Amino acid sequence: MGKAPIKVTEHFVIKTDDEGNETEVIYNPPLLAESINIRIELRKEKNHNRAHVHIIKKGKYKSHDVSIALDDFEILAGGDNLKHFASDEYEVIANFIIENQDRFIEVYAKLRGDL
Repeated sequence: MGKAPIKVTEHFVIKTDDEGNETEVIYNPPLLAESINIRIELRKEKNHNRAHVHIIKKGKYKSHDVSIALDDFEILAGGDNLKHFASDEYEVIANFIIENQDRFIEVYAKLRGDL
């Protein structure tokens, strides 16, 4: 039997008004989410123009980092490190990023000072 998919623990809070409308999103950059051995980070990197997230998996002896563009989900760096992720782990992470794509792009722009 394989390992169960990871559960992503989000590290941002969405504030709503009395009618349930979203009013503010508070992030704890660079950390967006984590599980026991995986982190998803959005870093303040002014020297990178393309919005992206970092996925870091802690290994026994070292960590494995993959950078993924938020506009089209292209792997920008660390593609060789994907072999260290179980397919169910990566699927949960990919879905989390896809579901929050617009929000993460906006936060990336704010961190860079573009907004």
